[in-house]
Amino acid sequence: MNNLTKRIITATILLLVIIFVLLQESAQLTSCFIGLILTFCFYEFVKMLKLQNKKQSVLMFFAFVIAPIIFAVTGRTFAFYSIFGFIYVLTVGFFFYEPNNEVLKAEFEGRELEAVQKKTFLYLLYFILIGLGGFSLTKIACHSESAKVFFWLISVVSFNDIFAYAGGRLIGGAKFNKFISPNKTISGSVCGMIGAIIVSYLMIHFLGISNLRYGLLVPTIFTVWCAQIGDLIESFIKRIVGVKDSSNLLPGHGGVLDRVDAIFGAAPLTLICFF
Repeated sequence: MNNLTKRIITATILLLVIIFVLLQESAQLTSCFIGLILTFCFYEFVKMLKLQNKKQSVLMFFAFVIAPIIFAVTGRTFAFYSIFGFIYVLTVGFFFYEPNNEVLKAEFEGRELEAVQKKTFLYLLYFILIGLGGFSLTKIACHSESAKVFFWLISVVSFNDIFAYAGGRLIGGAKFNKFISPNKTISGSVCGMIGAIIVSYLMIHFLGISNLRYGLLVPTIFTVWCAQIGDLIESFIKRIVGVKDSSNLLPGHGGVLDRVDAIFGAAPLTLICFF
């Protein structure tokens, strides 16, 4: 079975699962599904960073998987979770780092502060992407019309990817950022936004969405922008740790984090624009 066939089969199964979950219109089921995705993402993050400090891993699991769900379903605000998470991640990153692996000790011998700074920086990047994204998605799931908003979000992000890829291939031109993601172009980014605006208009009218604030153009552009930033953050993390894919959990697609980075990046703006 070639890679393309694997990608198609995996994408089809994932899409059917997502559609089934959303059509149930159950905040509990959707929140559990988001929690499962966060768990897979955290597993990939631990593997990428080769974290072997169990105490720190457990504490970070709370910040990145448990807290986003609990804080969202109990009615905490986005600002509250942001402040709590930022302080919590900094505290755990600085004061619970202890290289207990001989390879790591040799690598950072005499440069322990550098090791702490690198790990804490990666934790903060991951919190911005997955922590805030997971909280926002769970918060959306707790509102009415959440299924429609999720379909809008997935459609906008997906068509942004499709148009960005096609535009980048056909037009080419200046790179968005050669170091972080050498294949992404400015022309592709613009084409992605155009495609997202078109599908946003169609989805809003097709689904009868009535709670989108600030018009259609501005929310769509900023949501897509955040989706692209989310993709770049994940690419930046992979560049720092020196891996191509976050894992091989999804045949033909790499890891779960590789597939949801844009959606998690766009989730906070989606929450703001709709609720």
